[in-house]
Amino acid sequence: MPKPPAKTLYVFGNGNLSLERFQSDYLPHLQALHPKRDRVLVGDFRGVDTLTMEALKCRTSKVTVFHVGATPRYLPDRYRTKVGAWTLRGGFGSDRARDDAAIAECTHFLGFDHNSDAHRTSGSHQNIERCLALGRTRLGVPDPPVSTDAPSAEAHPPGAPSPIYDTIGQGYRDHRQPDPLLEARIRAALGPARTVVNVGAGSGSYEPRGRLVLPIEPSAVMARQRPPGSPAIRGVAQDLPLHDQSVDAALAILSLHHWHPDAQRGVAELCRVARDAVVVVTVDPAVCGQMWLLADYLHAVRELDHRIFPAPDTIAGWMDRPTRVEVIPIARDTPDHTLMSYWAHPERVFDPAARQATSGFAKQPAEVVDQVVQRLRADLDTGRWDARHGHLRSLDSYDAGLRLIVGRREGQV
Repeated sequence: MPKPPAKTLYVFGNGNLSLERFQSDYLPHLQALHPKRDRVLVGDFRGVDTLTMEALKCRTSKVTVFHVGATPRYLPDRYRTKVGAWTLRGGFGSDRARDDAAIAECTHFLGFDHNSDAHRTSGSHQNIERCLALGRTRLGVPDPPVSTDAPSAEAHPPGAPSPIYDTIGQGYRDHRQPDPLLEARIRAALGPARTVVNVGAGSGSYEPRGRLVLPIEPSAVMARQRPPGSPAIRGVAQDLPLHDQSVDAALAILSLHHWHPDAQRGVAELCRVARDAVVVVTVDPAVCGQMWLLADYLHAVRELDHRIFPAPDTIAGWMDRPTRVEVIPIARDTPDHTLMSYWAHPERVFDPAARQATSGFAKQPAEVVDQVVQRLRADLDTGRWDARHGHLRSLDSYDAGLRLIVGRREGQV
């Protein structure tokens, strides 16, 4: 049997990471490395860097420490360890310069971010985005489960996003009705547009009334749930069946993450066909990841979101016109039961139909969902959840990461 190819793994993360979290998130992957074949790159700061060096000091000599300044800020004792054989690469003027050099050299990366929020994007989050943008392979985050029943090319045209909505589409409209605030903000963002292409149109939620809408939808299950007299065109975001500047506006509502890894190409297509407004509703993974459901229970979804949801500023940068990014609070009584709407309704996790109407839950293996349900039920029964998050029950709305990105031609933003 041929040997697996050697890895050059860059390990990074938050400087305040606890030992317990390091042992659960990082250590199993470090212990799985081949000590003579795989190479590890690591920084010289506290937290993940320090813990990684301590975990590897007696295990492998194939470690390169990237450090700021003339000498590393931390290095383990060389006595009876392999540290003396490690390579030191220094002289970097900043942590960012050090990280850029390691990212350029690695083939794989192992990194998590637990610190970013609505007001701050950590260096670890930025490293994750840069690694993914360069096509580095990530360890520690499972890919969405792949169905053993391969869909036919007829059912899913080439370039289509994952057929997850052929699974969650059943009963989708029962739990996903338009939110009045979001509907009004979309209508305002479209401005005077009379013709609109809606990409990833799904069952037709949020499509503006009184305008000519061209729905584009790859999933037959979702398209069948559209209102009578409102059929969808089968197509994909990366290859829209429209001429250049053929519509007034292009719209994508909570569908861009299903375009991964070709989201940038999809946004370019929106810009190509729209004469004026390009309106994208998406999620800021750094903010959404702080919501209790993802932060405390659905860790795999949080890390997957960081992988498939581009940051709002990144999406804005892909557009060929001036943009703005708006925060859309989630109301307590919103009829659109996205995963973000669970912020005030922990009991909703126990409803299988509600879970199935969200791609976050639908992408998880059954055993993962069962564990989340059991842990949350125990935390609610003991009062642990309310002790941590009970204040949320008194709020009318909450910023769970929903964002509206609007691109308009010069002078229109």
